[in-house]
Amino acid sequence: MRAAVAGGFAAATDARRRSAAGMRARAAAYCRPPPLPRAHHKAELLELLSGSLLTGDTAEIVAAARAVWALAANNHKAKLLLRSARMPAAVLSAQQRVQRSADPAAARAHQLLTYTLTVLQTT
Repeated sequence: MRAAVAGGFAAATDARRRSAAGMRARAAAYCRPPPLPRAHHKAELLELLSGSLLTGDTAEIVAAARAVWALAANNHKAKLLLRSARMPAAVLSAQQRVQRSADPAAARAHQLLTYTLTVLQTT
């Protein structure tokens, strides 16, 4: 029983951490000029955003999509980095998952993911 509770707490803590990190990434993307993280932090950030898009619930997907959109829309170098990390594929996968979801916020999330994908694919 304790292991199940501890596992549930760890998952909840990880979900909160991912959501908070996504919000921080989104906020950082709006800075002028945007702060570019060090190389080892870039990989962690991209992994976090991709993981949230691929496995997160609707709220995590929305937070990650907003961060990806803000980075891609405000910084061409970041857009190229996101493309090289195969972020458009993660956004497309999240879009397909959200489309099948019965969550009331899914329609808005789908619209945001569509727009994010458009920003990532434009030059």
